Amino acid sequence: MWRIGQNIAKCFSAIFQPLLMPFYSLALLAVYTNFYHMYAGQILRFLIPTLLFTLFIPALFIFVLKKMRYIRDYSLEYAPDRTLPYMIFIISNISLTLFFYNSHVFYWVLGLIAAPVFIAFTGMLINFFWKISAHMLGMGGLIGGILSVCFNVKGSNPMVLFAILFILAGILGVCRLYLRANSAAQVYVGFIIGFVLAYASVFGGLLLMLSYLK
Repeated sequence: MWRIGQNIAKCFSAIFQPLLMPFYSLALLAVYTNFYHMYAGQILRFLIPTLLFTLFIPALFIFVLKKMRYIRDYSLEYAPDRTLPYMIFIISNISLTLFFYNSHVFYWVLGLIAAPVFIAFTGMLINFFWKISAHMLGMGGLIGGILSVCFNVKGSNPMVLFAILFILAGILGVCRLYLRANSAAQVYVGFIIGFVLAYASVFGGLLLMLSYLK
C-alpha cells in the first residue's frame, strides 16, 4: 500500500513539477481571459517558446548536470544540488521574458511571464540556508498569477477554477509531505512566497502599462 501511495504521489508531483507551471499559467490565461482572442491564431507562438525555455532547456541542462555528476539525482532532493538548476531556470526564463518583451505583449502578460524569474531567484536565495519546496513555489506562482490576472486585469471571478486550483495545491502539498521531500513549513512557505510574488508581478506589470497610457 505504501508503494502504491508513493507512486501516486510521484506521478502527481511530476504532473505539477515547477518546470511546467509557466506553461500551465499561459494555457489557463488563454482559456479564462480574452488573451486567446487578442492573439487569435498566434497562441502557439506563446505556448511553444514557453515550453522550450521553461521546460526543455532547463530539463536538458539538468540531464547534463546529472551525467556530469554535478547533481545526485533528477529530483533534486538535496538542497545543495539545486543552485545550478535554479540559475539555469532563471537565465532561461529571463531569455523568455526578453522574447515576449520584443513581441510587444501587454505588460501584465509580461509580468506573468517574468513571475517565475522572481520566484526562482527568491527560491535560490532561500535555498542557501533552508530547503524550500520548489513544487509549492511553482503552484503558488501559478495560482497567484492567474488570480492577479482575473481580479486586476479581466475583472472576472472564476470561483470554480480557483476552487480546483486550491484543491490541487492541497493535494500537491500532501504528496510532498507523503514522499517526505519537504516539511510542512517548507510546503506552506513555498506556496505563500510563490503566490505573493506572482500576484505582485502581474499587478506591477498592469500598473506599468497604465502609467504609460496616461
